[in-house]
Amino acid sequence: MGLCDSDPLHYYAFREMLQEINFNDGVPITEEFFVKNIAGKHNEDIALLLSPNDLQRGLKFMDYKEAMFRRLASEQLKPVNGIYKLKKWVEDHGLKRAAVTNAPK
Repeated sequence: MGLCDSDPLHYYAFREMLQEINFNDGVPITEEFFVKNIAGKHNEDIALLLSPNDLQRGLKFMDYKEAMFRRLASEQLKPVNGIYKLKKWVEDHGLKRAAVTNAPK
């Protein structure tokens, strides 16, 4: 597919699903909360944040959230505009390239 920005879909999935389980008293999480507490973190760490007294419950939530994200991604995720043109330009000029992600390793 190419490089894409999947954070907006992760944010949407978290916001919707957390609201469904009445996290934060049903008030939707903000993008600021998402960036500060969720984006780029390991699923286990997020599970503990969301369900500090029941890791298994938090991990089950994360599984459901990942399933929702994959469904959204298959329907909506698109490569970053201009990525194929940039890739061709880099190749045509013999430059080295690398990709960076905020996904945990």
